[in-house]
Amino acid sequence: MSEPTPKTPPKIRFTRRALASLTAAGLAGETLLKAVLQETRTTQALSLETVRVLLEFLGQPAANRTELERMRPALERTVRAIQVIRDFEISLALEPAFVFRPDGGEDERTP
Repeated sequence: MSEPTPKTPPKIRFTRRALASLTAAGLAGETLLKAVLQETRTTQALSLETVRVLLEFLGQPAANRTELERMRPALERTVRAIQVIRDFEISLALEPAFVFRPDGGEDERTP
């Protein structure tokens, strides 16, 4: 009985314009996140304008001020969680739990 051949993932093709848009969106998102984290560190809260910009970037624009005020506590909790994750330091001497190989094979190390 022969072994089944592994499926190869489909190739994804990007146009230069799509790649540029994706890169710009990633940079804008990182810049926005840094600004939001800085605002949270300095004022311990998010302004309604920051909540509005963040929701628009995420594709969920708020309809009115009441909706912004309702969403603010949830976004503040999320930003605090992101801040905790980003501030967490991992020792460089720590061995990784998984090793990803480009050929998709398994790691030969045993636990």
